[in-house]
Amino acid sequence: MTPEHWFIPSLWPDGSERSWVPWRRRTGERYVAIPSRTDVQQLIPWRWTSAAAASHRVSDDRSRFSRLRDAGGVAALLGIAVASSRRRLGVSADRSIVDHVTTSLGLAAPTYGTFLFGPARANRKPVIQIHDRRGRTLVWVKVATSPLTKELLTAEVDV
Repeated sequence: MTPEHWFIPSLWPDGSERSWVPWRRRTGERYVAIPSRTDVQQLIPWRWTSAAAASHRVSDDRSRFSRLRDAGGVAALLGIAVASSRRRLGVSADRSIVDHVTTSLGLAAPTYGTFLFGPARANRKPVIQIHDRRGRTLVWVKVATSPLTKELLTAEVDV
């Protein structure tokens, strides 16, 4: 695991980083790291429906055309990931935080999670957009990855 991937133990407690090659048999979960593996700001599951979900945001007032155009751009990144090892990131784990949230909220499986990471700072809290196999967003979740972020999220809940 590279030092840049601080989030793997938080989001996949028993997980480890794995490389994946498109033409080999699937091992673990496959993600596209945007903008790259060394500067991850967003992790999108390597699925077309995840591209559609990743192009949608809360309070999205863009036109249908704009959302489709953006989904096409994210889908192109998924395609580029096949050829570019700079963007491929694999994780091997039995369970992830997405599985935990799905079970806790009683959501129908299967679900997938797009992970958003803020700039590197002490109060960094990953946000997970959990969606179904059609790409419909089911829930947004913030994750505490340290005692400081746990305290911040507890304060947010109290407010």
